[in-house]
Amino acid sequence: MTLGALMLVEYLRKDMVAHGKIVLTMALYSTWNRASSDPRDKVIGLLGIIEPRDSLKPEYSWPVEKVYRVAMRAALVEDGNLNCLGLISEKKESRNKNLASWVPDFELHSEPFKDYITSLSKVLNKWSIYKTFMSPEESPPDITTDEDDSVLILKGFCLDSVSIVGTQAPGPNFENAMAFWRTVLVDLNQGRLASTKGGRPKRLDKNDLQDLLQLETPEGMEGLLSTWESCLRPIYRQLRLIEQFNRRFFRTENGYMGLGPPDIQPGDAICLLLGGCVAYALRRSAHETWIYIGECYIHGIMDGEAAVKATEDKTDFAEYRIV
Repeated sequence: MTLGALMLVEYLRKDMVAHGKIVLTMALYSTWNRASSDPRDKVIGLLGIIEPRDSLKPEYSWPVEKVYRVAMRAALVEDGNLNCLGLISEKKESRNKNLASWVPDFELHSEPFKDYITSLSKVLNKWSIYKTFMSPEESPPDITTDEDDSVLILKGFCLDSVSIVGTQAPGPNFENAMAFWRTVLVDLNQGRLASTKGGRPKRLDKNDLQDLLQLETPEGMEGLLSTWESCLRPIYRQLRLIEQFNRRFFRTENGYMGLGPPDIQPGDAICLLLGGCVAYALRRSAHETWIYIGECYIHGIMDGEAAVKATEDKTDFAEYRIV
């Protein structure tokens, strides 16, 4: 049994202790890269081994698109947040064209170890690394659907829009360079190779800058070279890159730098949505609807700075109908 499998077993055990049942999002994640002869069984078969839900009773007579969107709606409502949107990691051109943009194409993820969930919101965590725009626990967000669960309805506001998509690094200005450094790392310190604290990521802080000063010493340089040697191992290098998989660097109209999904384009809206701990890229569609593009890291707002300002400015929340 792999370390990853052992971790999943432990998460499932904790779910049973805390809730008396396995949370739907956890169940979907645990069977992510497992195949089924009928693609509907990625959901229906799963319900046969976990606690039944009154809110989720799919039928084999339904098309697979409906089975998946009903399951996703149930997971969002059960969680009371938007973290499970991070399950969406497949390429746009590979997806079932009949699926709503906010619904993962579970059928594509059917081979062990073939892909990874690169969620910024960390689907498995019971705590949030980022706190861009979470709702207070006493007032969970109003997550609803319309038109036979084909439209996801959320509330929030547009922070900015994408102006440039690319990987151009900033100039020598220290503040811009620091923002770029923290951005490409999605503001996370993944921990040292020989850490006794496990692999849990943590936010970067000023203490991490002190590591740079140690490179002026022979011991510091030796330690760096030793780390690089270890990082050359394929598996370790792969683990370190997971945070940056399927992301694209971009800049907004107001100068924010960020990492977003590969399909992000100039003109896409960067939105903060109630229940979300990260920013989200949305694209305007027909009939006042929006297409979900993906999660975004935006340097300078991931600790709620933009949400606080919106509250102070009494910014009105808009309704986003995502198809």
